[in-house]
Amino acid sequence: MGRTVPSYRMSLEKEIQSWKQFHDFLRIDERMIFDDLMNLARERASAAGAATRLSITEAMFMTLLFQHHRIIRQLQKMLEKSDHSIEEQTSRIRKRGLEIMAFLERLEPSCEVC
Repeated sequence: MGRTVPSYRMSLEKEIQSWKQFHDFLRIDERMIFDDLMNLARERASAAGAATRLSITEAMFMTLLFQHHRIIRQLQKMLEKSDHSIEEQTSRIRKRGLEIMAFLERLEPSCEVC
């Protein structure tokens, strides 16, 4: 006997095809963004399929929300690391500046022109 219920992946592809007219009316550069978005939905198809939702669109949107949230968290972590790095570099620059000023003061403590 054949399968009577299509798999989530098959249903997802059908749902993505139903958005083709929307896709076609986007600007060319926006179409690439839309295609990336649909690929994000495909990446988590196994999890969405396990959710056993009646609406494929609902499961697709949940996978997209999840993917976006995951990306946001990754970006937040990168920014936190970047902030710490900037703070460390600023601290080193200040420290080095103070060392140079102290050196210059020792070099010519009685220089009236300086």
